[in-house]
Formats: sequence, C-alpha cells, structure tokens
Amino acid sequence: MVNDSVYQEFGQHYMKIHLAGLLLMVFLSGCATAPVSIPFSVTNTAQQIPVIVTPIVPTATVDIFPITATLPNPTTTPYPSTPTFISASPPNHLTVAYVAEGALWVWNQNSSRLLLERQNISAPVFSDDGQWILFQQRHISLDSSPPSSDELWVVRTDGSEIKRLVGSDNLLALTGKPVLIDYFNWLPGHHKILFNTEELVDGPPGSLPLFDLYSVDLAGQVTQLLGPGDAGRFISSPDGTHVALATGSRIKVFNLETGNQRTLLEFERVGVPIDGGPRTPKVTWDPNGQFVMTSILPKNLYYPEKYAGEPEQVWRLFLNGQAELVAQLQPVSQNHAGIKISPDLKYFFYLNGNCSDAMGMLYVRNLTSAEEHPLHCVWNLPQWLPDGEHFIYKLGPWQLGSIYDTTSQSLDVLNLPTNPNVNASLLTWINDEYFLLDLRSQDDCSLNIATLRGIVTEVARTAGDICPRRLDFSLLE
Repeated sequence: MVNDSVYQEFGQHYMKIHLAGLLLMVFLSGCATAPVSIPFSVTNTAQQIPVIVTPIVPTATVDIFPITATLPNPTTTPYPSTPTFISASPPNHLTVAYVAEGALWVWNQNSSRLLLERQNISAPVFSDDGQWILFQQRHISLDSSPPSSDELWVVRTDGSEIKRLVGSDNLLALTGKPVLIDYFNWLPGHHKILFNTEELVDGPPGSLPLFDLYSVDLAGQVTQLLGPGDAGRFISSPDGTHVALATGSRIKVFNLETGNQRTLLEFERVGVPIDGGPRTPKVTWDPNGQFVMTSILPKNLYYPEKYAGEPEQVWRLFLNGQAELVAQLQPVSQNHAGIKISPDLKYFFYLNGNCSDAMGMLYVRNLTSAEEHPLHCVWNLPQWLPDGEHFIYKLGPWQLGSIYDTTSQSLDVLNLPTNPNVNASLLTWINDEYFLLDLRSQDDCSLNIATLRGIVTEVARTAGDICPRRLDFSLLE
C-alpha cells in the first residue's frame, strides 16, 4: 500500500503531478564552503526530557571534485540504462486502483475494470489485506449553501460491496459545525480507518486543520480519539499501535492501545508569509516502530529581515521520550532548506553551498557516523530509490546518481528522446524494482508499470484533460 508521504505532504487530498519542462542548464560551477558544526549541550526545557546530543563531524572546505570525504562501500550493483520499452512481466498479484473522470478503476492481470462511477471522488487506498479500497467523495457547493462536505466510502476490490462510512451528518454531530476531512488512511494491520478534520474559513486558505483524531470501522462506528488541538497531522507506526502527531509547534505520540500520549518535542513555529495554514514538519517512522525522525526549520527562515542564521535541526525522537539531536544544518536559502531521509534511515540528503544558477550542492550524510560528502549541483532534493544507495534527479534530462561517487547516467525510461513533447513523472515505487510511471502530453496521458530499464506495460490511457490521478496499489491476492 502506498505511504501517502509519497505524493505530497499531510492533509492533501488530491495528487498534484507537476509537468516538468526540459531545462538546459550549465553543469557544475563552483561551490561555497561547507558548514562547520560544533558539538554542544541541549535540554528540552518544555518537559525536562533527557536529550542525547550526537557530536557532528566538522566538514572541511571542499571542491566539487575530487571528493575529500571517505565514501561508503557500495553493496549493490548500479541500475543499468537500456531502451525505454522492455519485454518483462509485471509483479505477481499486482492490483492498481486509480480515478479517471469521476470513475474508480481497478487494473490487474493486464486489464482494467470499471468498479464504480461517482462525481468528485479521489484518493483510493487499499487495505493491508488488499480486500477493500477506501476513497473520498467531496460534495462541492458553489454558493456555500449548504457548504461543501466530504464522505468516506469503502468498496471491495471485486466491486461486490460498497459502504458509506462517514458522511456530513456524522461530521456535524462530531464537531458541531460544518467541516471537511483533512486526511485519512487505513490503520496498518486493521480494518479500521483514522481521519482528522479541517474547519471551513472565510478567505484564503479556505480551511484550517482542527488537529483532532477519529477512527471508523467497517460497520461505520466512529470514535473520537483526540479532540480539537490535541492531535495533529498523523502518521501511523508500521505495526499500527501508535500514531505520531505533528502540529506547527510540537510532535507527540499517541498509543492507540492504551490511550496514553507523550510530547516528544516542542519547538518554535515556523513563520510563512503566505496564507497556507500551519506548517507542520514531516515525520518518518523507524521500520521497527521504536522512534521517529524529523527536521525542524528555523523560525524566521522565510523572513530575511529577521533571520539570523539559526540552523535547521534533525531529530531522532524515541517513544520513551528520549530525544536525540542528530545534526544541525545551515540552510543556504529558504528554497534549499529541508532534508530527505533514505528508506532504510541510514542516510539523508541536504543542500548546501552555492552552485551556478541558484542551484545547491547536494550532500549525503551518514546518520550513524555523521560522515558526509558532496555529490552534485541540483535544483531540488532528489528522490531516493528503494535500495537507499541510488537516487534520481533532473538536470536537463533525468539522471540516475549514486551516493558512492559523483558519476551519473541518463535515464532513458524518463527522458523519452523519441518524443520530447511527452513529460514523465515517477509516481511511486511498487517494490525494489517496479514503479508506477506517468506519461502525459497535451493530447493524452498514460499510466504505466516500469523499471529503470524500461516500460513493462501500460495500465491506462486517457485524454489529456482526464489523466488518471491519485492512485494506490496492492501486491496481495
């Protein structure tokens, strides 16, 4: 099942696939001095939780070439680059659910089947056992009378049963006012769904999260777990026993089995000079469910007249309340802030140093040893591959890079040299080898199963104005 962090941040209901134009840029100019980090002591005064500070290895001044840091030893073979279309079979038992023009479709065994037709449906999500698909339907009001409203539905994968679990009447009874559903997802290992709500407001942004938390089962029984302001953007632990809850000023964890909760970190709210609602940090769970990782931006990063060079902080937060400050990074600019953690939680990317054309120098840092080294000048943080050792980024054509050296290779499957009017987007990884690939032009769109060696098969093809959107997959029978 797709982790919703794959598409966009918490709270978004509709996937936005940005059309990336081909950029011809001058490659690699000079870069500036990398930051020097100094060990220090920290106490979380909000709760008097003991804080373990990991000393950060100072980084010397470096040039782009050669790399001055010691590189890790590779454990896998780099992906090859071969022709765009290949002869191969998709993964066994793969089922893909997608929405196109007010209809929910299911693809498996190399054919698509219409499951149901509803207006304004989105966000299909498979249950862990692959038996149910959860989706949202929004009833849009143009004159606010009655206001827009949301519903949550489930349908069996074979289309044999459909149920409305949550409607506007349920939400009104729960909150006492018209609200929308902010975010929802299956609880791992259960036939239970978690969701929270957002309040409609006049003017931009139109709605604000209430930071509440509810559960609903397949019988439609809704339970309030946490009231407004007590929860936050949620992400469930891999075993479904806890949820991490993030707001603009704190991260806490809630035990779904006991009802106990604990604040893990409190921080100053990041000011954003736009009407976009509270900014919440991204939280990533340890695969074993023992801790979460996050990064906190400086409070005044987006206000140049107030920003005094405070660092971005990377934290490891344990369920027992222990907090470990893993790293401090100096953002080059507000456009180059943030990190991306590898799938195995061994490394993270960040941008530092000045390159040509307002690009940033991509660094990779080892989360255990704190060793780091520079890789490439890039526009944005790249996307990790499932092996945690390779990544893709766009600099003119799409490139495949490795954390072990500064070489890269062109990705034919994404660059489509035979048709420059088609744009490619890697949507999400199915497993270590296969991913879902979006190809779109002005005239049509196609959803495909592919590997980095080439396209395996086409799932769906539509007109250019009704492209398949917000999808999920299951690998279970």
